[in-house]
Amino acid sequence: MRLVSEDFDYKNCNLDLSERYIRDNLGLDIENWAKFRHGIYVGTDSKVLKPRKNVTKDVKETYLELGKSHYEVITTLGYLKISMLAIEDQISAKQSFLVFKLCKEFYFHSGCLLDNLARLIYIIVDNKSVTKKDSRGCFVRHWFDWGKLKEKKYPGYIKFCRSKKIKEIINVRNQMAHSWRCIIGENYSWPEAIRNNRDLKWPYDNEGWRRYKKWLCIKDMIKFDFEYLEKFQNNVFKRLFQDISRFEKNNKIFIG
Repeated sequence: MRLVSEDFDYKNCNLDLSERYIRDNLGLDIENWAKFRHGIYVGTDSKVLKPRKNVTKDVKETYLELGKSHYEVITTLGYLKISMLAIEDQISAKQSFLVFKLCKEFYFHSGCLLDNLARLIYIIVDNKSVTKKDSRGCFVRHWFDWGKLKEKKYPGYIKFCRSKKIKEIINVRNQMAHSWRCIIGENYSWPEAIRNNRDLKWPYDNEGWRRYKKWLCIKDMIKFDFEYLEKFQNNVFKRLFQDISRFEKNNKIFIG
């Protein structure tokens, strides 16, 4: 298991401009992300892989993809916070069109965050992640997403896949991506069904629309989902940090 020194402080890490903005301006909890980043030596230079002479091209490229995906997770978390704040502003301004646009962005970013977490888990845990290809000859790791992760049932990660709240967040994302527009109700609310049903009643059919008895405040729902995702990624990175040695063992290398 990876260890960090007792005086490790993610608030003092040397980060790039975007990462610093996320940490310092948006005030997000990225402690375990920072530990994972530290544990993989950022993931931007394959020269840290040892012994150098025995590291294959595929291992080098897979290692660099750890860097790409962990960076995508943290920047996407920043986008989520910005979208949440913008939604609150547009609700105050009573701009319904912009509220819905921003809600779509929020849940699309949520899907991106989860897919990149799934890719990190696959690369770190699966002993075939470096070489396995699909029927088209494409690397599986390039097409791996949250849905595929749920099928794998990796020890240590099953609890994350079984999260009811994550399932609901994904359903909202899919409803917005693949179904018709969910109209915004009074006082900026949605039917609670948006969290579990992909296709809602057509909003202009008053008879069908009246069947929805439970409604959720959009502002509160977005805030809850953001806070859940912030904690969720922190917990996933905590586990990923502990499992870095699995990637090393699978590929007979050492990072550092």
